Amino acid sequence: MRVLLPILLVSAAVLAGCASNSATPPTAANNSTDMTPAPMAMVATIELGESPTAPGGPAVGPGSMYLTPKGFDGLTAGMTITINITNKGSETHDVVIDGTDFKSGDIAAGKSVTKTWTPTKDGTYTAYCDKGAGVPDPSGQNLGTHRGNGMQATITVKKAA
Repeated sequence: MRVLLPILLVSAAVLAGCASNSATPPTAANNSTDMTPAPMAMVATIELGESPTAPGGPAVGPGSMYLTPKGFDGLTAGMTITINITNKGSETHDVVIDGTDFKSGDIAAGKSVTKTWTPTKDGTYTAYCDKGAGVPDPSGQNLGTHRGNGMQATITVKKAA
């Protein structure tokens, strides 16, 4: 009996430990059974500038400035994207995305900034430089603005699956 009692006590302790571990539900702290994939990280670029660097564009007027987004394919609502914005021009520019709170702030000539954006809805958005906005333009063609001179592009955000 003396030999049997310690064996029974050790066995009971081992069984109790195994039972308590298997009965412990997963929590945020131990999260060992969560197989949810991490959100996909996306990186895109926007390059902007003005003549003479505007590819095939005139020196002044419509088409004399450009804004070229790349790498936005596959962007879905709710996904965070890192955007590297490079100003290849000789003037200060910025990037605004219509219908959102995205604003890059001023980007000096030859400089780059990195920003993140998480679109909340699917749809087509216009990204543009808003420099020159509010400048009177007697022609009515919005030529006083960088946007009116071609510094705009569309970005499509797909519906989340």
